[in-house]
Amino acid sequence: MSSTLPTGFLHLPISSVLTTWIIIVPLVVSILEWKPMFILSYDPFVSKWAQYWRFVLFQLQFQNESQVMLCVTLIVFSFKNLERVFGSIKYLRIVCLLFLYNMVAITLLTWSAYTLLGINIFVPAGPFGMVFGLLYAHWKYTPILYKFELNFGGLIKIRSSNEDFKLVFTNDFLTSLLAFQLLISEGLISSVIVSVVGYFIGSLLFNGLLPGLNARISLMELVYNKITAKKSRTTTTRERTTVDEDEQADQSDEREDTPARTLSAQILDTFRR
Repeated sequence: MSSTLPTGFLHLPISSVLTTWIIIVPLVVSILEWKPMFILSYDPFVSKWAQYWRFVLFQLQFQNESQVMLCVTLIVFSFKNLERVFGSIKYLRIVCLLFLYNMVAITLLTWSAYTLLGINIFVPAGPFGMVFGLLYAHWKYTPILYKFELNFGGLIKIRSSNEDFKLVFTNDFLTSLLAFQLLISEGLISSVIVSVVGYFIGSLLFNGLLPGLNARISLMELVYNKITAKKSRTTTTRERTTVDEDEQADQSDEREDTPARTLSAQILDTFRR
């Protein structure tokens, strides 16, 4: 048996759906010109117009292409391994919990800041909190595979020991770089606030300080099992149809390869019998 992990999204349905969602939803929203519906700030949307539904919608899509690209890259190269660690059902439960906890946290944060401190926080559209919650899980559960260092040689010396200055990195360097770019994609305040909140919620959830990580949600499991079972039956039917078509093609080729018998050969066979 090979120890090599399957490539792409093979056996990773939740990661596949998340990636498709991150790409397709912003495209549809942009075409329909619905982007303003996903903007969130307590004033005026909530305080004046009572548009509480914005707390549900703001995490569903990013507003620009660079954020979509960064998020998809993080899912493909880093977060899809979490589905292999937890399993598809638990990974789906984690994503849903991060969505709900971040929605509650941002609701309380914006209300408290505006009501108690008079500060109106702009919340950028996009699942920043979910991404950074998964980032915490990635750093917690993914082992370090290798390290590499940048040695500046004689250019920079450490005065105390007169040694060469070195920077040591791990295989998480690319993940950290992508996450940092996403962190500051909406400036040094807005996206940083929601990302830090999401990372904090991830730390609470994966350290057992928030409930739900190991709970079973019967309805979710029932829907997931029905969808995967239907997909499995469809795949099996396609494979069986393909095999039957290949067998029919082989039999047809064999018939075509058999030379045609002449009339005289057929008459001689009659007398032989």
